[in-house]
Amino acid sequence: MSFKLMLWNPCTGKYKEFQDSYVQSVGGCYIRYGLGYDVVNDDFKVVKIFSFAIDKVKYENVVNIYSLRGDSWKIGEGFVSGYMNAQSGVFVNGFLHWEVSDCRGSGDCSEIMTLDLATETYGVMGLPNCEKGNVSWGLSVVGGNLVACCNY
Repeated sequence: MSFKLMLWNPCTGKYKEFQDSYVQSVGGCYIRYGLGYDVVNDDFKVVKIFSFAIDKVKYENVVNIYSLRGDSWKIGEGFVSGYMNAQSGVFVNGFLHWEVSDCRGSGDCSEIMTLDLATETYGVMGLPNCEKGNVSWGLSVVGGNLVACCNY
C-alpha cells in the first residue's frame, strides 16, 4: 500500500505531494511526525519517527527525514527513549521537540527530546519533577518560545 503526504502553503496556495516513507509496520509501532525549517540549509524537512517498544518503558526509534529541497527521504540516526507522548513534534528555533515520559522507568519522569534540523542531531531538555500522581505535559509555542505546561 502506498501513501502520499502533502506540504501546503495556504498563503501562496502552492503545495508539494510526495511519497511517504515506508508505512507498513508490525504491531506495537507508534508513528510520530514533525515539520520544520532548516535555516542553515534553506530547506523544509519532514521527520517521521517509528517507535517500537523494547520493554515496558523503553522504545527504539527509527527515523526518516524528508528534504523538500532534495525531494527525497533518508534514514536518520535512531535513538532510544521513553514513550513519546505527542503525535507531532513542536517546531521552535530550528529544533523539533517531543515530550517523552517515563524516561528512566520510574514512572515520574518527563523530558523533552529535541532534534536540530540543521545538524540532524538529538538532545534532551529536562522538565521539572512533579509530585507523584497523574501528571501530563503539553508542549506549544507562544511568542516564538517553547512552552511546557504541566497538567496535574
